[in-house]
Amino acid sequence: MLFVVAGILFFSQRISEEKLAAEKETLAEPFTPASLNSFVQHCLEQTAEDAVQYVSMRGGYYNVPEPAEDLILIKLPYYFDFGQKHFPTKELIEEQMELYVLDNLPECTSNFSAFKESGSEVTAGKMKIKVSLGHKALFKLEYPLTLHEGNSIIELKDFTYSLPLDFEKVYYLVNQTVAEHELNPNYVPIGEISASSHLNNFTFELSYQKNDVVVYSYLFDEYQLGQEDYVFVFASRYNWSELAPKYELDYVQEVEDQHCYVEDVCSYDLNIYDDPFTFEDFTELFDISPKGKIEFVPQQKDVGKHNVLVKISNYTAKEKQVSFTLEILSLYLTPEILKIEPQNASVNQTFTYQVKLKEPIKEITFEDDTKLFDVDGDGLINFTPQNNSLGFHIIEITADNHGLKDTEWMYLTVNEK
Repeated sequence: MLFVVAGILFFSQRISEEKLAAEKETLAEPFTPASLNSFVQHCLEQTAEDAVQYVSMRGGYYNVPEPAEDLILIKLPYYFDFGQKHFPTKELIEEQMELYVLDNLPECTSNFSAFKESGSEVTAGKMKIKVSLGHKALFKLEYPLTLHEGNSIIELKDFTYSLPLDFEKVYYLVNQTVAEHELNPNYVPIGEISASSHLNNFTFELSYQKNDVVVYSYLFDEYQLGQEDYVFVFASRYNWSELAPKYELDYVQEVEDQHCYVEDVCSYDLNIYDDPFTFEDFTELFDISPKGKIEFVPQQKDVGKHNVLVKISNYTAKEKQVSFTLEILSLYLTPEILKIEPQNASVNQTFTYQVKLKEPIKEITFEDDTKLFDVDGDGLINFTPQNNSLGFHIIEITADNHGLKDTEWMYLTVNEK
């Protein structure tokens, strides 16, 4: 399913030591407040984005309470459980994001090892974080820091990050679905969600699990976190033991999971017996024909697993929903850059570093976001620093394989001889 794959890719793991976050490039004199401030500021930005995505993909929780659905790599709260409402307040979601930041920001800063390895000492006090979710997501961090450099002592404390995410809108749209559930607790409000998605610029996927559980995924491509669309996910559990025999039409075809490749024709016939049914889909990938034929050409942006929901009806107004997983496969591998340890270079001395991949890939390209050097097509960095490059630099290195990308950070300190 899309949100599971997104979860695997997104949290595999930006907050780990392999993905130490930092500003794309900071150029300053060594170990000044600007260097430390930029380092912590971007750590806050990266951890805040991770917090928003992680918590949103778990229905607004960092620690998901019961009742909940345990999937392979994720646990989702039931917003409705046999008609009983369990919907978190916006204030509770803010608190859950605060807990995430407090737990994971230290992993980003890695005890300020990039500074300590260059001879500076950073002493950190107790962190406090306040999250406010409105028409933007505001993170205010209180983090007392002391930078010791020789006889100099420099103190920093307050950091702020505003994420361009209209959570007020997201929460309102989810609450609309909750309100519709309250009117009809044992029904999936497909009509309300479909209409809302067209009016409010989002897409959705419904995944029907066993035991009458439905997973709701709301996808907002207008909000980007890193290179991922913003996703909000939750689940509900129903009692359909009495409903199915009464209201479903007699659709006997077995629906199976499918897979297709990018730029190949993807086709699937949901009406091989040519029954007098009408078909309607609830996905942005394609438009199913009224007679039940699916045919389209997937693009690179569609790579991943999608749970496709189709409504089948007949002239008597009986209907049935069927779902299947459609996996779009790429012909290319996603690159994975190995961890780049903090590096030191000296003025007027050649600096060389080879960026490595976990698995070699042919025809891959590398990019950087610094003016210090240009990483070549094989991932080799080779340059001679000058006096104007003295200082602490945080550089983004990207590996790109036909649109499939991975990013790693290089911590580079340029010293005098």
